[in-house]
Amino acid sequence: MIKKLILEYLDEVDEAINSAGPADGIFGMGKSPKDDPCHERFYADIGKAVAEIKDGNEAFEAASELIRADKDYNCPQMASLMLTAVQGHVLTLLPLLNAEQKKSLKDYFDENIPRWQRLPVQRQLYKALKEV
Repeated sequence: MIKKLILEYLDEVDEAINSAGPADGIFGMGKSPKDDPCHERFYADIGKAVAEIKDGNEAFEAASELIRADKDYNCPQMASLMLTAVQGHVLTLLPLLNAEQKKSLKDYFDENIPRWQRLPVQRQLYKALKEV
């Protein structure tokens, strides 16, 4: 479900970019792809999907997909930032994960997201993953 939501969101972002005129968003004129409602809708949809997860293995799959999405998909920066922002929803999945699963996610951070490049939501998530 999480992967489907991500792919749909990336399609919506592409559509918003492709339908924008050459001057849209400049000096607040026109419709900027950054202001498209797809971004807020995506964040809310991920939150709803995560809230429905009750199984530890499903939680681990969802958490892995959310944490890896920014690196796994080639996308515009505005989408990349949102893919990072939704990592905050992983915090609600942590109680469903066992120590080995948490360590696996922490190890991914250690290997793929340098400490100095982590945004605040990633630092918060990493700190929670370390408390195993």
